[in-house]
Amino acid sequence: MRLLALLCLTAAWAVAAPAPTKTEPTNAQEAAAKKAAQDKVVDERYAAWVAKLSPAEQEWERILHQRDKLAGKSNAWDFVKDDP
Repeated sequence: MRLLALLCLTAAWAVAAPAPTKTEPTNAQEAAAKKAAQDKVVDERYAAWVAKLSPAEQEWERILHQRDKLAGKSNAWDFVKDDP
């Protein structure tokens, strides 16, 4: 009797339990699509940030790493304003 009750509870829980959220791609095509979507967001955010800079700074930033800048990380290649 206890086994039957346990089986019924287990079956009821399995039906009521939400499906696990999918966080990792299951194949190369999904992984590529996920990466492309992430890259698009980075590109859009970077373009918006660069648009706010002076023309000299925009030219300089074209050669820097987009992800580092968007993450707020400074590096040795940061633009330095010429102030004679």
